[in-house]
Amino acid sequence: KFENNGGIAVLERTWKDGDQIVLKMGMQLKASTWYQGMVSIERGPLVYSLKIEDEKSIKDRNDRFREFTEVYPKSPWNYGIEKASLSDLEKSILVKENSWDGSYPWNLENAPIQLSVNARLLPSWQKINEVPTNLNANKLEAIEEIILIPYGCTTLRITEFPVLNLQGIDR
Repeated sequence: KFENNGGIAVLERTWKDGDQIVLKMGMQLKASTWYQGMVSIERGPLVYSLKIEDEKSIKDRNDRFREFTEVYPKSPWNYGIEKASLSDLEKSILVKENSWDGSYPWNLENAPIQLSVNARLLPSWQKINEVPTNLNANKLEAIEEIILIPYGCTTLRITEFPVLNLQGIDR
């Protein structure tokens, strides 16, 4: 027996080993505007970040914090998304739901969902003291496809992207 009482679903039945419930919910793509006009992409309850390949390095400064891991990007991270791509997300973003083999899903390798969107590399957006800063779009690279995965699957994150128009950054 299934009842939907004001948004709360109640399933009443006798359960047996191996029974499963599959819940499919409609998830709309959405672009949210953040600090200084940067944009993030959401789908349903999840926010997405750029899939950045990383390199880990174990460090120990022989202090009270002991051994720790530093993580550095091995792939580009400094992309902007064109304003035109944001006007119709359903057309400009490809959603791919990956099959799940039961492995821990919250990492780069096993991300359950990925979004593909066109973006442009911004070479002038660099790190200063290991922090992304100094954004200026005086040179735009060719359009390329980037992959976004759920925020929780990433260690390094670029979640807010500059919005680009033909003249550069649209703030």
